[in-house]
Amino acid sequence: MPKRVFFDATHTLLSGKNSGIERLVRSLMNEFESVSLESRREPGAATTKQVVFTYMGQFYPVDQRIFDELRKVAAWREDVVGCLPSFYRKIARSFCRLFPSATIKKLLLPSSGHLGIFKLLQNYRESRCLSKIQRTTKPIVATPEDLFLCPDAYWPKNTFWEAAAQARKSGATSSTVLFDLIPVSHTELVGEKQRLAFEKYLINLASTADLVLAISKTVRDQFCDYLTSKCVERETWPIISWFPLGGNLPPKQSSTDANDKAFSSSAGTLKDVREQISQLFDRNRSATPYLMVASFEPRKNHRFLLDVFDEIWKSKPELSLCLVGRIGWQCNELLQRIASHPKLNRSLFVFHDLSDKELVHCYENARGVILPSLVEGFGLPVVESLRSNRRLFVSDIPIHREVGSSDCVYFSLDSTSDLIHEIGIWESEIASGASIDHPNTQSQMVSWKQSFNVFFEAGIEVFRAKHIDTPASLTR
Repeated sequence: MPKRVFFDATHTLLSGKNSGIERLVRSLMNEFESVSLESRREPGAATTKQVVFTYMGQFYPVDQRIFDELRKVAAWREDVVGCLPSFYRKIARSFCRLFPSATIKKLLLPSSGHLGIFKLLQNYRESRCLSKIQRTTKPIVATPEDLFLCPDAYWPKNTFWEAAAQARKSGATSSTVLFDLIPVSHTELVGEKQRLAFEKYLINLASTADLVLAISKTVRDQFCDYLTSKCVERETWPIISWFPLGGNLPPKQSSTDANDKAFSSSAGTLKDVREQISQLFDRNRSATPYLMVASFEPRKNHRFLLDVFDEIWKSKPELSLCLVGRIGWQCNELLQRIASHPKLNRSLFVFHDLSDKELVHCYENARGVILPSLVEGFGLPVVESLRSNRRLFVSDIPIHREVGSSDCVYFSLDSTSDLIHEIGIWESEIASGASIDHPNTQSQMVSWKQSFNVFFEAGIEVFRAKHIDTPASLTR
């Protein structure tokens, strides 16, 4: 058993976002904070646990003081406009009305998760904050008795790999999560620049981690195929396996745990669901909306779903659709289409800043959930929807088949007719008296506690195998 177990949450602590990766990290983080190491201790051994983040190639512990500092920085990335004085918002909105330009609005009143003209100022604030922490906090010196659990996003964080490489050089064991290989398998969706950066990340992952845990069997197999295609000798591979993700949302909150608090702002569980969301997803209405939960980016395929509902609205104008997700990249054309849509705020609704509690309310009251993705690494909304007992319509791609099993309605992306037909069948069932509640039958649905236990025990197994020089039983 390692003497110290560290949980790195560098990206999530600073991102201010609430998309799939952040929800995953936050959920595992809460389980890490609540897990007891007493039963895992070996005779005479004492194990401690600590949440950490990286800066300038070193790991730093996250205590209450550091959390407070990081939270102030993350708040701007979460909602910079909401953090600014009210007089600024008033002046900026007036200016945007006088000069109605999408570009000006994007700069002066950026949406949730974006910074607009405040990007340089935010970078300065972040750099100043991290420099202060570096001056006043003793970095962690890794030893062979340490285990680092690293479930966060690391392709944009080169400083993490410096810290991880140094920890491995010191003999520590690391377990890192792999989300997908989309930038190398579907370059047309992200661009050549991101593909090249992502390949560097995969090289770092293969050469630095002792254990790589993919979030699905599909991603595990894709990573093995990728290493083979790059002629990486199998003897040099890390252990490669996978673990299941939980679907319960939001994570538990603790008013006394500083590390839980680090995520409470994104979770938003202490605040009521805003009135607009509550009224829209009120079951006393004649029909709550169909729901799509996904970042606005090409691979999520919002365009396809809008095409579907444009056809449906010709015969069923009473049906509504709600799109939930942060604004990502390459989506300007999509956002313009939505902004000029005649159904906007009548039958078409869009939210970019939902808290976890609001997201739960949407899931639990949606008429159905639709996920038309072109490609996914896992598709966290699939398990979140199934745990909320929603009728779930998903595109017929391999990962959806793996995660959704027999509890999803699968549709082809070759044309809109397949999904239109399936929604029509569901509407007929509802008209005949069927409840919108649709309990799933999957026995393999797991909680985040179960997910964390698999994640944690895999790291422990590799640590032990490394120290007694025997192969781990995890399948490559």
